[in-house]
Amino acid sequence: EEAAARRLRGRRIDVLTEVLELEAETLGRYHPRVGYTLLERAEAHLEAGRDGQALRDAGEAVDVLRAGLGAVHPHVGLAELRLGDMHRDRGGDDGRSEALDRYGAAVTPLRESRGRADPDLGR
Repeated sequence: EEAAARRLRGRRIDVLTEVLELEAETLGRYHPRVGYTLLERAEAHLEAGRDGQALRDAGEAVDVLRAGLGAVHPHVGLAELRLGDMHRDRGGDDGRSEALDRYGAAVTPLRESRGRADPDLGR
């Protein structure tokens, strides 16, 4: 049963990798859809116990979303938060420090986008 679950997780990562290649080829490397798929693949890597690859994919997703949506888009802030959570969960001093950096980076896009949605918020 565990072997079957490992194979299924591996297959999911393989499919997401294929999807990423197609998205980058058809939509462009910095299309937001590519960023969202990178985040999904990061989650799949976490489930498979590949924390390092998950962090790399999530970091790349933040870069892609920032380039595709702009630096103050709420999805950029949410991706930063998720990446911060991944670092926090990894633990250690480096993980906590990186998590705090990512949480700090999430503040501006979330605050700026919130103000556009409702100008009375954040006053």
